[in-house]
Amino acid sequence: MIMWKSSASQLAVPQNLFTKNPFEVAKIVYCISVTVGSFTWRRLNDSKQYVQTRAQVIVTVAYLMVYLCSLYFQRDLTTIYTHGLRCSSLLTLLSRLNILIGSILTISVYLNSLTRVKLLLKSFIRIDFIDQTLQQYGLQEKILDKYRKMRMLTSFTISSYCALIVISAVFAFRSFHFGLVLNIVLNRFIAVTVYHQFYVWIESIGNRFEVVNYFIATKGQKIHDEEQFIAELSTAFSLRCQLKKITNSVNSYYTLQLLLFISLSFAYSVGYGYLTLYFAIGPSAKIIIVKNFYLYLTHICYFLAMLCMVIKSITRMCSAANEFGRIILELKIKPKRKRLRTVIISTSLKLVNDKIEIYACKLIKMDFSLLSSMFVALATYCIVMLQFELNEIKVFSAITFTNSTS
Repeated sequence: MIMWKSSASQLAVPQNLFTKNPFEVAKIVYCISVTVGSFTWRRLNDSKQYVQTRAQVIVTVAYLMVYLCSLYFQRDLTTIYTHGLRCSSLLTLLSRLNILIGSILTISVYLNSLTRVKLLLKSFIRIDFIDQTLQQYGLQEKILDKYRKMRMLTSFTISSYCALIVISAVFAFRSFHFGLVLNIVLNRFIAVTVYHQFYVWIESIGNRFEVVNYFIATKGQKIHDEEQFIAELSTAFSLRCQLKKITNSVNSYYTLQLLLFISLSFAYSVGYGYLTLYFAIGPSAKIIIVKNFYLYLTHICYFLAMLCMVIKSITRMCSAANEFGRIILELKIKPKRKRLRTVIISTSLKLVNDKIEIYACKLIKMDFSLLSSMFVALATYCIVMLQFELNEIKVFSAITFTNSTS
């Protein structure tokens, strides 16, 4: 493998990282905003349930900042070689992934959207019905988000496909380089819009699950009319079934995007994690290259924070959906009301095997176990790759020393 030589001027640390690299500021602000936004909580009125608020607004602005500045990474691929980094094969892989990621996601999202767009249309109709039913019981103030935002995101994504194809075709004929760069930026922006659209769907469904749980819990505290409560329980169970159908439709619509999102996030995290360790404890650790170290560290935080945000939202939604059966079983029913007890037991039995979960192409379950296993695999791969690199450097140094002495 070729040893890349670097001069002292190339290895010098920038005097002010934040003034010379404004793109780094955007990425660091993104990581902070996602971390703060994903842990923003607000208590429901007269309820012990918790819901996430304002996180999607913060994430939207942060996404925009990062992806408009992502072109800076293209220039860093060439500057790494001047800093004496020897992992040329890994850099080639990262550069190719950086070019192909947008095209792969756009093609998959485009085909998936055309073939399964009816699923989202049916989900919009079901959400309208659920909101009208909850409004009849005076629970409209409990719904913290509106599905109008989902409609806007859906139409924006589909219209962006047409704009992407036209713009890429026009500029590719005039300037291939400019057309390719523009294609990458627009593809990434559309991919982020789709991820945010999925996040809004999950948050909206989880919010409505919590409202249904709150409805049946408050009605079950004081049961005056047995027949009326049975009717309300039947309504709540019907709403839960409708929400389950919406969840399955959304999961089926975004299942391919989730699989690509997980696999590409892991691939990027492994590559950037290796580069971060290389600059931290590798052969170049004595020469503090602040610029490159923080660059790849913020990339890792970016992908992992986005993955944590999505998984956190999914687990909250699934927890709220599966809590319905526990709320029913905890209702205090007098022994005299045998019919009501029979209805509650039969409803609980229906919910025993009726668990709601989100899968990526029926291969990967979206929960915190995925996150923990990804962290372990990420650390293992990075340490093994760094160890191979250090061993190769030792062998190369020994061969060089032997040749020089002989």
